[in-house]
Amino acid sequence: MVLGLTGGVGSGKSTVADILENEFDAALILSDNVAKDMMKKGNESYEVVVEHFSKDILDEEGNIDNNKLSKIVFCDENELNWLNNATHPIVIRRIKDIIDEYIKEDRKLIVLESALLAKSGCDDICDHIWYVCTDDDERIIRLGNDRGYSKDKSKSIFNNQDSNEYYSDTSDEIIYNNAGLIELKEKVRDSIMRLNEKYNIGL
Repeated sequence: MVLGLTGGVGSGKSTVADILENEFDAALILSDNVAKDMMKKGNESYEVVVEHFSKDILDEEGNIDNNKLSKIVFCDENELNWLNNATHPIVIRRIKDIIDEYIKEDRKLIVLESALLAKSGCDDICDHIWYVCTDDDERIIRLGNDRGYSKDKSKSIFNNQDSNEYYSDTSDEIIYNNAGLIELKEKVRDSIMRLNEKYNIGL
């Protein structure tokens, strides 16, 4: 079974993923890591992106300079759309390959974590999707403690991400994460047991 895991920054997706990995032997796929890997020199996204934006976006060692690329795409919506449309299918193909590898290893639960699960098209890969939902005030505290973000920076990031309504509408279940780790673990265990019964995962 492929379980999608989504939510905004600071919601606790990674914590839920860790619980699933440690307690239920889940195989984790982090879409951001896959996307970064495909942008490395010699990989498919790298070739497509460099061909489009030219070698001006490269650093001295020939790798894509994320700062240079960001300055282009975040100032031009058309270029950002082109980048997403060009790279998302590549990332999805790679994720499918990884899933196939895990299935061959007889992994019962495969977890795909992505903040852009629906927008990237990764939702079509998933059998079931969890939205990890946390109040904004709690997310601000976490981002301040974990990443050193100011309150204004956190709010700016929230404003540029999808709304709670969007995440809810594109998910099958909401995992609320406003309390502590013990309560979160209990919620994850309860939800996994329900999925185990529904999909006969074999956990």
